[in-house]
Amino acid sequence: MAKIVIFEDNRSDFNFRYGELIGQHEVIVYALGIFSVEHERYMQNARTAFEQGKYTRKQYDDLLNAKKHIHLGIPKEIPEADFYFTDGLDGECFSLLNRLPRDRSYLLSGDPNIREAAISSNFNTIEDVLEVLT
Repeated sequence: MAKIVIFEDNRSDFNFRYGELIGQHEVIVYALGIFSVEHERYMQNARTAFEQGKYTRKQYDDLLNAKKHIHLGIPKEIPEADFYFTDGLDGECFSLLNRLPRDRSYLLSGDPNIREAAISSNFNTIEDVLEVLT
């Protein structure tokens, strides 16, 4: 089981790219941009539903446990991990990639301009996390 840190700004991209890693690896996710807003809204709605009696304590605790690996924003101290994956983050990925161990960090972006810039800066780029994890 690998420890994996992910930086992502889109919930759909997260689910598609990384969803299968949850439960198979120790995964820490930093939700950015709209993903952080969606996650925060989702958790607030879940709390409200629990307070209104729509969830049992166990259902609510299970939900919190399932979402505990998601954090908002980029931390000052990035935890040590076996692998780091980041989205292009609308071009903001480069300052983040400079903070990460280059040999264990990978850019996974659908934006060809960001990918090209990453390649020219000698950052690792991939199209699927399984390229690294298998």
